[in-house]
Amino acid sequence: PSGSAPVVVGRTPAPTIPAVSRSALGQAAALDARLTDSATTLRNALKQKDLDSAAVADTLRSLAADAAFGEDLASRLGAWDQAYALSLDLSNIYGSIRSTSREGLAASITNDPAYRAAAQKMIAVLGGVAPLDLRLRELAATFEIRLPGASAAP
Repeated sequence: PSGSAPVVVGRTPAPTIPAVSRSALGQAAALDARLTDSATTLRNALKQKDLDSAAVADTLRSLAADAAFGEDLASRLGAWDQAYALSLDLSNIYGSIRSTSREGLAASITNDPAYRAAAQKMIAVLGGVAPLDLRLRELAATFEIRLPGASAAP
């Protein structure tokens, strides 16, 4: 009929990704890289004969701030239906990082054994970042979204 829109056969429209979710994907990838770097920092601190509790406390404070930011990113990512399940998992890991940081920071700065234990516990929690980062990158690749950096290493 005259005046009707042409029908395109064989092509499915690309899914609409909310701009806030697209942005959150990239920011979460960068955050995951920082979290992985923090795990390396904590591992190096634990190798020292005399633990620098103040340095571990600084790392834990940074992790707490990064995790709070990550929880916000996860909620923005969840605005996109295809990323909803991932956003819940990211929110959980970021929440664990934040609570583990706070637990560690509750100890006196002079309590080296407590900071050593907190660093070890945090390294274990941070081990959950790499699999989620891989899922994030696979989701982005599926929709041809380029993310910064490489996948976080375990």
